[in-house]
Amino acid sequence: MFHLTVIVTLLCVAFVETHAWQWTKRIISGEETFIRSHPYQVSIQTKANEHICGGCIINKFIVLTAAHCFDDIEPHETKVRLGSTYYSNGGRLVGVKNFTLHYRYKFSIVPIYDIAILKISKPVYQTKTVRYIKLAKKRPRTGARAVVSGWGTTVFGVNGTSAHLRKATVRYIDSKDCASFGRNIYRVFITETMICAETLDQAACAGDSGSPLVVKGELVGIASWGAGCGAQNFPDVYTDVVALRYWINNALKTLIKRENSEKQNKQMASKYNMNSENRIE
Repeated sequence: MFHLTVIVTLLCVAFVETHAWQWTKRIISGEETFIRSHPYQVSIQTKANEHICGGCIINKFIVLTAAHCFDDIEPHETKVRLGSTYYSNGGRLVGVKNFTLHYRYKFSIVPIYDIAILKISKPVYQTKTVRYIKLAKKRPRTGARAVVSGWGTTVFGVNGTSAHLRKATVRYIDSKDCASFGRNIYRVFITETMICAETLDQAACAGDSGSPLVVKGELVGIASWGAGCGAQNFPDVYTDVVALRYWINNALKTLIKRENSEKQNKQMASKYNMNSENRIE
């Protein structure tokens, strides 16, 4: 039994090392689209304007994305471009003021609880090219038509980032059904906070990490990981927004309380400094 466990584990690790991190910066066989069709879509970038991940805006201050986008960079070292078909220009650039990663986020072989909340530095109001997306309250049925969008090249194995926003139409798969895919290897990795999506000739890849999976205009998933771009029978995996909706709402409240507390502390410190300056010894 021990040897079987080791063999199965090694096979799983070998599979993931070979395939999963082919989740690279592209949508394979997708098509060009425009920001007016996906006005919730944002690009999370370095301060040198390099696209890191996708994301979506849910209100005038808040962007949702994947936590693993910040494994190599701090959120405050990034900025967000909204309202543009092109990640490199147009629309509006805003900084990141505050952030929260899921407290159970962990990246071992695959990321779990892969979700992050970004508080941007300035409010962004709705226009024709910027719209807040609603969080889905109920999961769609397996087989429902969904759309994922992002920036990337269209040829698997070619590094780089497409200047133009792209989209792919995919099929939604719930976590229980998804666990049976990937020659049953997925059963080891899929959790109750993950969902999947697949199609025969299109797939989202790593540059699309954090990008929204949308069904009927509502956010159902956040692009997280995958086992090869467009690989048949190996669906792409997304963080389940419906499963984590309660955490999202609580995290937003906590973020607001934290900011209010920080503001009060600054005001108290400022008042104390003024009193100290006016004190006569």
